[in-house]
Amino acid sequence: MVWLFLIGFSAVAADEPIVPPAIEFSAPIFPILLAPAAYIPDIPWLPPSPRLNAKTPFAPTFLKGNNIFTGEKEYWLADAVAGTELGWPRKFTDPLICTYLSRLAQNLGQYSNEPNKHYQITVINVPLPNAFTAGGGRVYITRGMLRQVNNEDELAGVIAHEIGHDNFHHAGRTLTRQFYWLIGVRQVNSYHEMKRDLAKFLSVYEPEHNPFPALGEAISGIPRADEQSADKAAFYFLYRAGYNPLALAEFFDRVPDPMLQSLKSEVGGAWPVFWTLSVLLDSHPPNGLREMAINWESNFVGPIPRDSQADPTAFNFMKARLMYLDEEDARNAREAREKTKTLKRKAEPAPAPPTRIPKP
Repeated sequence: MVWLFLIGFSAVAADEPIVPPAIEFSAPIFPILLAPAAYIPDIPWLPPSPRLNAKTPFAPTFLKGNNIFTGEKEYWLADAVAGTELGWPRKFTDPLICTYLSRLAQNLGQYSNEPNKHYQITVINVPLPNAFTAGGGRVYITRGMLRQVNNEDELAGVIAHEIGHDNFHHAGRTLTRQFYWLIGVRQVNSYHEMKRDLAKFLSVYEPEHNPFPALGEAISGIPRADEQSADKAAFYFLYRAGYNPLALAEFFDRVPDPMLQSLKSEVGGAWPVFWTLSVLLDSHPPNGLREMAINWESNFVGPIPRDSQADPTAFNFMKARLMYLDEEDARNAREAREKTKTLKRKAEPAPAPPTRIPKP
């Protein structure tokens, strides 16, 4: 898969499209709108009250490390990754949902390590739950992830995790390693040169045909350390922004770990041995370890009520709007299938009349 070099937040993958669960809303259900998209009303949203005087002495230190994509080059990389020539899936552009996500991300960014950076959310229209970043303040989240989160604290946790990757400059540091290992590039001097090198890199980094680059990255342990660093950063961003930072741990507890489920089903009683190997070699730590690490950080901040939650009104409106659009897409897909069947039937030649055999 081409996107393995991106720094992401993966959840449960599924072969079939994810059916949105039935949701009961405490807020009014978003009405069915017949007006053009430009007339869709805005979602009223207020951020939670921040913990302005919070003491966070154990918040992570952000070291840039070995990175050839610094300064404006960080944005060269982000722009190249966002380019259509890399074969992006279709983007999800509903203005109501995208505006809400943009406000949420910009608010979280104020409590990050780079508060003056512009954080931009792009929703990718695919059913699998995932999120990732290419640096430069660009955060990508899938439509499937929007379906999977249960409240705004969890959603903020997913976004804060990607902002953590961004602040650590993990995308640039990862590409610095991979550019050197795979194509011998030690520096980039222009945007066009960087695009050329990225295209060359992608042609080599193809796990289905050449698994060794991905395996070498996994064996190094760096990707797992990056994920843990982003989780820790997210905890403190959420805490300072006024969210419940333990919501991210609850998310990991609630969402089945795809690696663990697969191991249990495939290897039976031998799964603990394979689980240990996966801890050493997989690019993401198991969900249980991530949950435990996040809960551990709560020992170094003020008391956090586990049942605390941000105002659900805007989040519920977003989920209602998403459910409405899911139903519209399903209806349009059914109509398209029926239309295709009708056209196919009309295109088929009429059956020949039965041959009449004359009587003797």
